[in-house]
Amino acid sequence: DGNAIASVLFGDSPPSGRLPVTFPKNEEEIPVNTVEQYPGINNNEYYTEELLVGYRWYDYYSVEPEFPFGHGLTYTTFLYKNLYVNINNGNVTLSVVIYNDGNTACQEVPQLYLGFPSYAGEPPQVLRGFQKTPFIEPASFFNATFNTPTPKNFSVYNVTSQAWEGIQGEFKLLVGASSGDIKLTYELSY
Repeated sequence: DGNAIASVLFGDSPPSGRLPVTFPKNEEEIPVNTVEQYPGINNNEYYTEELLVGYRWYDYYSVEPEFPFGHGLTYTTFLYKNLYVNINNGNVTLSVVIYNDGNTACQEVPQLYLGFPSYAGEPPQVLRGFQKTPFIEPASFFNATFNTPTPKNFSVYNVTSQAWEGIQGEFKLLVGASSGDIKLTYELSY
């Protein structure tokens, strides 16, 4: 029935879903943009984008999409504050305050991205976690916490040795409302 969508459209229920894909501004701005990739040649497709799939391609080439991965709408404004990082026995715990600066109780979906050192050959940022908050009343906050189990989250897969390899160096922990709306950044030596 149409009650659910009517409830959202009339403001009785706030939307809080997020996009699982990136929407380009036009058809020329997509990661798969050669005949070899799609539809392929002689029934063979070539995955030349390698790790640069979806939002990672947009980030790498600094292409601003129409709607980035993780984008969503709501009936309020959220502020991200007080990023705190704790490292204990090699495990990283990150917390951030999500403050409802609007007039409507709503939910938010903060997302955690990890930026590897440039020598690692990884995309600029890789999703490492997200969570949906409970409804946050106006002028109230919620403390969102991310636990990043290590060392795997700070590793890359080596196809030659077929094993995960730990990466050391300067990492960035990025928290935002989508891949294109990063609110807070923390630099970390690991």
